[in-house]
Amino acid sequence: MTEHNFDVIVVGAGISGVIAATKLIAQGYSVGVVELKDRVGGRTHSVQTKSGHTIDLGAQWVGPAHTELLQIIKNLNLTLSPQPANGLGIFHYKDRQITTFEKATEIIPPNSNDDNHDQNQYKELVKHFDELALHSPLDRAHDEITFHDYLYKKLTSITSNLAKIVFEAAFEDVITIDSNHCSLYFLLSFIKANKGYSQLHDAEGGAQDSRVLGGTQQISTSLLSSALATSPSSRLFVSTQISSVFQSENSISCRSNSTNQVFTSKYLILTIPTALYNSITFNPPLSNAKAKHTDGTYMGSIIKFIIVYQSDWWTELNPALGGEAINVDCKASPASLFFDASQGDMKGLVGLICGQNAKEWGGDSAEQKERRKNGIVEQIVKLMGSEKGRDVLEYWEKDWSA
Repeated sequence: MTEHNFDVIVVGAGISGVIAATKLIAQGYSVGVVELKDRVGGRTHSVQTKSGHTIDLGAQWVGPAHTELLQIIKNLNLTLSPQPANGLGIFHYKDRQITTFEKATEIIPPNSNDDNHDQNQYKELVKHFDELALHSPLDRAHDEITFHDYLYKKLTSITSNLAKIVFEAAFEDVITIDSNHCSLYFLLSFIKANKGYSQLHDAEGGAQDSRVLGGTQQISTSLLSSALATSPSSRLFVSTQISSVFQSENSISCRSNSTNQVFTSKYLILTIPTALYNSITFNPPLSNAKAKHTDGTYMGSIIKFIIVYQSDWWTELNPALGGEAINVDCKASPASLFFDASQGDMKGLVGLICGQNAKEWGGDSAEQKERRKNGIVEQIVKLMGSEKGRDVLEYWEKDWSA
């Protein structure tokens, strides 16, 4: 068994692990970065289309609240491109008629009576949860009720069921787990960390404000390659799964059974998702509190796809259409969100299949992938009202639930 010695071992080469490693290397530590996948970047994953354009199959957007990430992007001299945020979006709820809404001012269009009651109630929900998250202390009681139960059983001041359903769906798309698996405490902490609901949901001025030209994965690859170039005693190991961690009085040993390697260090930093801690055997075992926290943490379910077209034909149908569509509680259709993915002369749509729908439409077999692609194309044709949705040049997807 091959043994490697470092001052610090960092497990996980996503952006968190990479930033930890680069800061330690800058302080003179020798660092071993150990990554399960065959690449650096974690949940950022950039690929080249057949036409040579870079697209992101993982995290792709950055907004004003991401101050530290924006500084890193600036330091790397990367360029941001704004996500189209104006014009009309398409709204579809269950068996209701497909309608449009003004993306900049609303999310729920008026009902058949031209009544804005549902949209107004939605705004009240935003105000209520912002008040709870930003101006009220969070305590254990918030962790003892799920987001779903609080929304439907406790929050009686909001009478619009549609407003609640849309608000719930919007958050499930962000956190990618079902609301009945998410505590109210987690939800409020998430809003607080992002300085308000609008920062999470909005395109312009929010979390979907801009895209990184050339893809977001280059953030991690550029940072780590630059750091390793300055530290001959540091090293990256990919395609390496940590099987066990043994902590003695003076050192920590991480064993990889798959590659027959042992990594020994004074310190260990785990940057993998907490829910994956159970894939590692710890000696001594994790504390009861830590083990309980690990067992109660869920991995999100999300599938991201990008469809490349010859043209942005949706604007040809209606110049006011911005390519954005929202699908709420329509289980017969896979995707909950669509955005315009066009960049330069590449035209396309990007979409997300989240939560329970990702589980129901997931799967890695050829048949499951074909069913998913066909379902998405049919959904686009229905939402946009045009057979041009079938004229697919390229279809890309990544199931992050797998």
